[in-house]
Amino acid sequence: MKKLIEDVIVRFEQKKLKIENFVDEIGEQKENSQLLISAGQIIAYDFCINELKRMVEYEKISNFKLDS
Repeated sequence: MKKLIEDVIVRFEQKKLKIENFVDEIGEQKENSQLLISAGQIIAYDFCINELKRMVEYEKISNFKLDS
């Protein structure tokens, strides 16, 4: 389970990077709504990444086991 969570973190970070690159590419060429949607996606991925990392860290400092 821990490996699965670490893999999901990597995939989320890759997707977040793609969105950030997209935002950089379109810059001011697109309307604000597309930039807001992309910003919302980045925030959502950040939240998920941080929560998953917190789960992995929690396992390190407690008796909680992700693999059980």
